[in-house]
Amino acid sequence: MITLRNKGTRRRIGPLSEDLLQFLIGHLEDDGDHGYIMRRSQVQSFKECRADPGLVTMLEKALGDCDQVAIVWERT
Repeated sequence: MITLRNKGTRRRIGPLSEDLLQFLIGHLEDDGDHGYIMRRSQVQSFKECRADPGLVTMLEKALGDCDQVAIVWERT
């Protein structure tokens, strides 16, 4: 199983399939420290290109009121 986490708090964001992980890796900016920067504008573009609705909802929840958040993934 692959788990997405908030890099700063280590709070669990949610589970990912291998396909969804590859989608995120292909679309997010590597922060250079084993994580990725997720911006609200990117999540909006995911919606517009009809990305997986569950993924979009999970990412919106992870952003909360912030414009961006650093995330990491791990295999468990």
